[in-house]
Amino acid sequence: MIFKERWQIMKLLKKIIVVVLFLTLVVGLSGCTNQSPSDSVELYLEQVIKGDSGELTKLLPESFNQDEFEIEDLNSYESTQKFMDILKEVTYTINSESIEGNSAKVNVTINGPDMLVVIGEVFQKIMSSSISQAIEGIEYTEEEMTKLYDGLIFESLENVKYTERTGDITLLQIDNKWEVEEDITLINLLTNIDESIFDIDELK
Repeated sequence: MIFKERWQIMKLLKKIIVVVLFLTLVVGLSGCTNQSPSDSVELYLEQVIKGDSGELTKLLPESFNQDEFEIEDLNSYESTQKFMDILKEVTYTINSESIEGNSAKVNVTINGPDMLVVIGEVFQKIMSSSISQAIEGIEYTEEEMTKLYDGLIFESLENVKYTERTGDITLLQIDNKWEVEEDITLINLLTNIDESIFDIDELK
């Protein structure tokens, strides 16, 4: 029973964190043909920091769309808006670039929010809340729990720490323009979260 409940908790936490993660992805980013890979990365990061993200539902990869929950009205979460503010404090340094044919890598150092720590704190709060609910015999609907957990994420984001991460951002040359490849490596650089946070199947 405890494993089933833990899986349900992680599924709800995942629903909210998906919103946070994919706010960092920018769609419809246009560049000039004379821009270098470093120029494109700078433009991309500036738009992320400003919060110029596209329609979020279009950014979710197919694996997330196949989950049991549906993503709806993503901007309604308090934690979403809080994270948008947090992104505005991100700073970065472009260290170097390398080009091989139609592929390029730009090495950057990013000082961004440590969302891994936030998720750890939130999970502890959620487990504590779940135990209290069980003791008091309280049963929430999934919608009520999502709202509750959104609030817990918001609280943890209030004390988010910024840490430095250095790595490569990959770009592909398409129609003579360098475009940032939006992948989990980029997410990790920006938020210190990797895809293993969503491996919840073993918790069923």
